[in-house]
Formats: sequence, C-alpha cells, structure tokens
Amino acid sequence: MVLIPLVLVLLVSALQSASQNSAVWITPAEQNQVVQSVFALLPAGWTIVRQKLNQTPAEWSTTDSRSLEIEGKNGGQVFRVWILPNDWIGIRRAKPKRPRWGAEVFRTAQFKAIIDADYPVYHALEGLQKGTVSMVNCAAPIQALRDRMDEVDSKTQSLVNRFCNDRACRDEAAYSLIVLGVPARAIFLDCAEHGFGEPQESCVSVLKMFKESESRQVLERVVSSPESSSAVQKAAAYSLMEVGDASSGPALLKALRNASNVEALWPILDGLGRFHYEPAAPEILRRMEMEPLHFNLEAVFAKALASLRYSPAIPAIQMRCRSPQLSSEWILEEAKVWNSVDLNVPEISLLRLTAPWGQPSDGVRLLLVAPATVPETGRTRIAALMENGSNREQNSLLMSFFGADVIVDGKLYPHPLSIWDGNAMLGVNAVNVRAIDLPEESLDGRIHTVQIRAANAVSNILTLRLPKP
Repeated sequence: MVLIPLVLVLLVSALQSASQNSAVWITPAEQNQVVQSVFALLPAGWTIVRQKLNQTPAEWSTTDSRSLEIEGKNGGQVFRVWILPNDWIGIRRAKPKRPRWGAEVFRTAQFKAIIDADYPVYHALEGLQKGTVSMVNCAAPIQALRDRMDEVDSKTQSLVNRFCNDRACRDEAAYSLIVLGVPARAIFLDCAEHGFGEPQESCVSVLKMFKESESRQVLERVVSSPESSSAVQKAAAYSLMEVGDASSGPALLKALRNASNVEALWPILDGLGRFHYEPAAPEILRRMEMEPLHFNLEAVFAKALASLRYSPAIPAIQMRCRSPQLSSEWILEEAKVWNSVDLNVPEISLLRLTAPWGQPSDGVRLLLVAPATVPETGRTRIAALMENGSNREQNSLLMSFFGADVIVDGKLYPHPLSIWDGNAMLGVNAVNVRAIDLPEESLDGRIHTVQIRAANAVSNILTLRLPKP
C-alpha cells in the first residue's frame, strides 16, 4: 500500500473545493490523479506543499486563467508544474538563456504541462510525458486548435500586441507558441522573415506545415537573402522541399550563390535537384570546381548535377571518382559499406549520366551492371540499380525492386513472394543497389542476355557468359 502524507491529502481536498468555482476544464477526480502522479514520481526528500488553480505560469503572459499549479520543495529547493488544458494559449516573455533539459512543454495523457525544475526533478517528472506538443519536433499542432486557425491567429496576435514592445519579445513569443503546439501562422510568418537566432530558425522550420503561397514566398525570401544565417538558410531549404513547389527553384539558385556554409549547401543542392531546376546546373558545376570539397559534399554536388542530367559535368565528376572501373563487384561492395537506401557517391552520379539505363516508367529507371570478371564455375552476381527520377518520393518502390523479375534470353523468372521488413520508400533522385542472383538453370557456361523488370520499368540488357554451376 502506498502511504500518502496527510499534508498532501489536505491540499488535494482544498484544491477540489476551490475547483467548484472554476471553469470546468479539469474535474476534481482529474486534479487528484494529476497531483498523485506528480507526487509518485518525485525523488526522495521532495514533497508537494501547494496546489492552486488559475495561476499563470511563471514567465508567461496569457488572458486564459485555466491552470493547475503544483509546487514542491526539498529544503530550500523548489519546483513548480503548471497543468494546462490542451487549447491553452500563452506567450513566454523574453528571458536570459537558461538550460533546456528536454521538452519545454510536455504532452501528458490529458493535458499540457510546463515544468520549472532543476534537472533531477525534471528528469523524474518526465514520467508524466506521453509525447511532445512542440511543432519544432515535427509534432502536429494541437487538434483542438487546428480547427480554429483564424481564432488562433487573432488571439495570438492580440497577446503579442498587448505584451510585446520589441523584436526580442516577439521572437520569444513565436518560439513559445511553437513549443506549445499552437499554430500561430501570422506570428510564425513574421518571425521567420524578421526574427533572429533560434526563434527565427524554428519558425522557418514549422512553416512547411502551412503549405500555401504566402508561407512559400516567405521561405523563398529567407533562403535567398544574404542576411540569413546558415542555420536559417538550411531550415528554409528543407522547408521548401517539404512544401514541394517547383517554382522555388529560382530562390534556391540565388541561395546557392549566397551560401558558404556546408550545412546550408547540402539542402540547397538537394532542393535544386528535387525540383529538377535545370538553369541551376552551370552554377552548381562552377561551385563544385571552384571549391575544395569534402568527399561527402562532392557527392552531393555530383548528385544534383546528375539529377539535372547535366552532361557538361561528366569530366568534373569523373575526376572525383575513386574507382576507375564501375563493375558490379565494386558497386555491391560500396553499397555494403554505406548501408543506405540511397547510395550517394560520385561514381553512382557518373552512372546516372553515362550508363545505358532502361527506359523510365513513371520516373523510375533500372540499370544492370556486369561484373569485371566472370568465373568459370560458381556464382556470379550482377549489380542492379533503381533510380527514382520522379518529382516525388515513391512508396513501395524498394519492395518492387527487391522482388524484381529476372528475364534471361527473353524467359521470365518471377521472383518468389517475400515479406518486406523495412523502409520501402525511395526518395527523389535516390539510387538503390541490390545484387541479382541468376536462375540456376541459366548457369551453363554459355552466353545469355539478362534483364530485370520492376515497378513497370525494365532495365538495359546485358549480354555475358554465365558461369557453370
């Protein structure tokens, strides 16, 4: 049996009595459950000394009085927790930077919770957390607020106008609305374009959730502005890819000309390739040739140029290839080393530009690469590549690829049904590699033609002598 201190019982009773006069957003039974849950998680030596309804969380401003404040002590140490309804809206005032232990606002089983505690108590109270409401962590806005967007814009703008007199306050207000899960679109747009630091970066990141022209236009101005920090440029490029409008190509090209930081260059190049913005190709090649690049970034430049099918880049990509012979042995070993759904090395980009791929179907192309040497006997493996050259991620492409039918001398050998366990999504411009094991009856030491079929696409045809079994 768990023994509850008498002081806690009395505090809960007093709280339930006071709640009879408050708005019914939390019942006495729910109050009791929350208080008991907090108490049960506290480290040794801590106790709850006070609970009170209708208290605004410290450092926050709001016109919504609904809250349950729980205060605990251990000697001279104090913690406070504010339990809030899910549709509660407030803004945090600008403050000196302090450590953020983890989620700044918890999603509990029924409510939101703001925790003001040093790490040992914060860590213990993480047991209350059922997830995050923070939109910067890709959580969807609170459902109760998503259905009232115009009202949310009006309320949040009113709070900012009432309590903020400078840019720093408006930026902190925007950031706090993000961590509360409040979709304050107008506030985010303002902060994304005119804010600074972490709040601006966070607002730029969440604008991808508002897939309309005004958000896209703000993101385009931010990504292309020479005044934007590298972190903000990076966030804006990723958001534009999520919005998925090819008209963002010119803004990304302008961003490429302004960008100097590797972290920003990566998503900018990815975006130009994803939108297949061909006018960017000469500038991408110029930047690739102008700067000494780390191998990983060379691969990103090469991938963008291959995605744009820019043949003048072939010599520059060849210079950055480590292997002069792109055989199936080398490709399969490289795929094993990288262990990635997308094999992104300059050699693969070179193949995308120069190899005899099969005709594309819905943007998907297949390629077979022969081994450098075929043994007289035993097993030989052919490398098969699938490229997603469409403008969208393709679900289940890998499933079809790994179940590809093999065609030898025109005879179809269906792949046996298998259970897929893993990511079946192939991203835009991604290339996946697998080994093809040929049917045993075709291993006879003679010359054969080999082809594969998957996702309504067929590969090129290889003609080679197969080993004897």
